[in-house]
Amino acid sequence: MITLQKSISINSPDQALLKLNLKDKICLFESTEITEEGGQLSVLGFDPPLEFKGKNDTCEIIIFHEERAQPFLDVLETKFSKFIQSKNNEKWTLEIPKLEFKGSENERVERQNTAQIIRTLLKEFKTEEKTYLGLYGAFSYYFVYQFEEIKRKKESSTDDFHLFLFDTVIEFNHISKKSELFIYRENEQIAEEYFSEINSKLQQNEYSQNSKPAKITNINYSPSDEEFKKQVEKAIEYCNLGEFMEVVISRKITGNIQGEPYEIYKNYKKVNPSPYLFYFELNGETLLGASPEIMVKCQNRKVTLKPISGTVRRGTNPLEDHINMMNLLNSEKEKAELDMLIDLGRNDLSRICKAGINIEQYRSVEKYSHVYHTIAKVSGTLEDEFSGFDALINCLNAGTLTGAPKIAAMNFIEEVESHERGYYGGSVGFVTFDGEVNTAITIRTVHIENENLNYLSGATLLYESTPEGELDETHNKAAAFMKAIEPFLEK
Repeated sequence: MITLQKSISINSPDQALLKLNLKDKICLFESTEITEEGGQLSVLGFDPPLEFKGKNDTCEIIIFHEERAQPFLDVLETKFSKFIQSKNNEKWTLEIPKLEFKGSENERVERQNTAQIIRTLLKEFKTEEKTYLGLYGAFSYYFVYQFEEIKRKKESSTDDFHLFLFDTVIEFNHISKKSELFIYRENEQIAEEYFSEINSKLQQNEYSQNSKPAKITNINYSPSDEEFKKQVEKAIEYCNLGEFMEVVISRKITGNIQGEPYEIYKNYKKVNPSPYLFYFELNGETLLGASPEIMVKCQNRKVTLKPISGTVRRGTNPLEDHINMMNLLNSEKEKAELDMLIDLGRNDLSRICKAGINIEQYRSVEKYSHVYHTIAKVSGTLEDEFSGFDALINCLNAGTLTGAPKIAAMNFIEEVESHERGYYGGSVGFVTFDGEVNTAITIRTVHIENENLNYLSGATLLYESTPEGELDETHNKAAAFMKAIEPFLEK
């Protein structure tokens, strides 16, 4: 497989989506935060040859371009032939029962389940050269159930993972203001022909804008304020009994939506600029979000986590802003929340990284449109036998969205929450064949499917928590989303 890399005259993802008329099977991953460590680039994957949808023991592989998909299908047929239930030139269905493991970290990441399809492709097509060729999309909150024994009390309608294999990617460089098109194909002639086709569309001065404006109706919150406060009281009781040290309970906002949701994403970016912005059209599902937090980032075998905990609302003027920020920094409760997440992160990384886990930042304050957060940064270097994808598996789910200890907290969440979490608390991003992983936690995220809109916000509960305070936290975290959708609400 060869790589064709060429500059293209296009300024932004917005232009690319319009000129190429991209409305489905796309993953846009971008940032409004430019630092030495990241945010310089946005990436847009489109026109995938393959789609992967895994849930429980079943994985569906949808084929959009058989010739481009064939090298990957050949590997999967060799490695997973006994699990293939059906196949044709449009779709394969595999059944891979989850097997128990005895407890070592190597056995856990290699545990027989549908995720081994992903691990196998990443291993078999591994390259030492920088590449954007890889798997892009989302892992739901329930993906961790493939690797942990959690007492499941409710079924989810969401897939454990929903990914595309992209062999066509545009890189937007925010520093140089240049854009590059990366095409990965069987030979140079095929790649050049495809480039000419794409470039011709990008050169057009006129393009279709026949999108139907989004309209949102029937906004509803669940559970009710009173029911949520009862859940908080139960969580505090469990904390006092020593069942866990902290737990995250969520509330759900639902609604109905008609029309194209991309304008909502654009407005969300303005209202709530964040380090991780994403707009994924997943062949029937839409995920759009403004996440502040890394799930797992792996680059050159360095794994980084960025736990966030401690929240206070922004003030109405600079003085109130400063007072609120100092209250946040002086809060023993907020400090305790972050300290527990740092300990979780160090423990997760120590199982797959070499000795010497680093805390690079501690209780730094990050400001967003409606809240302040305190953050830390934890990092380590992978042991030789583990990959970046193994690091992602090992760190599931983020303690920021579960609590500590994780398993006890997730069992409590199963017991007390009446709604399914879906993608909330999972991760979005990409894992590429050069070993890089760049994922964000799926929070501050809208999920749209079958004209149904879902948004979840949570509160981190300790024994010092109060029901009223945690209820306020869920409203604070949802404030930017509610402001972003305001222009689209039916009057």
